Amino acid sequence: MTCFALLTTCLALQLAQAQQAAPPPPSRFYVQSAYSVGEDNAAFVADAGWPRINLAYVMGFTDYFDVTFKADHRYGKSFRVGMRAMLQLVDLNRVFDLGVFFEPLFYAMFRGGPSSAGADLNAGVTMGVRLSPRVNLYGEALHSSRLASKREYFSNGPLARIGLEVCILRGFNIFAYGTGQWFWEDLAPEYGGGLGLAFWLQ
Repeated sequence: MTCFALLTTCLALQLAQAQQAAPPPPSRFYVQSAYSVGEDNAAFVADAGWPRINLAYVMGFTDYFDVTFKADHRYGKSFRVGMRAMLQLVDLNRVFDLGVFFEPLFYAMFRGGPSSAGADLNAGVTMGVRLSPRVNLYGEALHSSRLASKREYFSNGPLARIGLEVCILRGFNIFAYGTGQWFWEDLAPEYGGGLGLAFWLQ
């Protein structure tokens, strides 16, 4: 019993020290736009809308560079998994930020065909404007290309997104967005939007 009590006490002390060593979440943070989550920090992001459901895990390697591991599902049609590397280029006193990103995503279609699997290669710019200490207006524009399984390469066309991210509680955000995709082929533009949330992780 004495050994068990001593072991329990040691574990409790170590847990208390670990909790004290871990910094608390910031009073506000943003996972959209080029505003980095910060070095050695991380966040979980989820959103649902049209035409996809998205899940993401954001890791801050420096105060200006984030890597995001993400997955999305297009209702009943396809599944994608991949990553996004984002580099912040401009940060004006945490009021305006501008960055660039590259996003390779591997996809699989639920219906067979010549392009039932392959990779989407997205690259673009992202920016944010702080409307208030807790409200971030963000937008991004990207160009999407697709590399199909039979070595077919073609351009999907540009995509634009605009949204608002709001810090509700310390370490917890919600956001809403709208999107538009235009295709080089003779296809009608596709519009969508959604709602999401972000949790600070340590």
